Amino acid sequence: MNRRRWRRWLIASLPVATSALSTTTVASTQVNPADMQRYCQGEAAVKFDQRPGSLSTRPVQRTSGGYFVYGQFPPNGSNVTTFACRFNADRTFRDVHKSGHSANDHPNNAQLTSYAALVGTSRDDSEKNLGKLGFKKKKPAGDGHGSLWWNGSTKECVELQGKNGRVKSIVPTSKSRCQ
Repeated sequence: MNRRRWRRWLIASLPVATSALSTTTVASTQVNPADMQRYCQGEAAVKFDQRPGSLSTRPVQRTSGGYFVYGQFPPNGSNVTTFACRFNADRTFRDVHKSGHSANDHPNNAQLTSYAALVGTSRDDSEKNLGKLGFKKKKPAGDGHGSLWWNGSTKECVELQGKNGRVKSIVPTSKSRCQ
């Protein structure tokens, strides 16, 4: 499915009002928070030239300034690219961008390469290795399958998600979640 057809399908499948379909997002499109993950997945698929099934997104996070949805592609593996979608407080889509946590984009490449390499490994080993990278486990992520980790030296908060004893994803999240 090409980009335009995918975009049309995505917008048509969401209960949102849109006045036009173009290669840019309509600024006045309001997105229901329940649909933000899927909307973000579609926008990221278009921007990063990926198939929607090759992206994974995390639950919507509400902040005082709006909403965030974090994701990565591929969903598993050691060479992941992370991204973030931003929505304004009025629920209008703002943008999608690489979150700066991919090994190729960050000045501390060695740490992030190790961090990304933990995806797909056993959860116990990954937690030990996160500790070696300077992260400390702060608390469960709330869904029973994840946990939040804080690195005091880099001021970075990440959410580790697991399934069946393996790490499914490690994505950056807002610092306030680790406080």
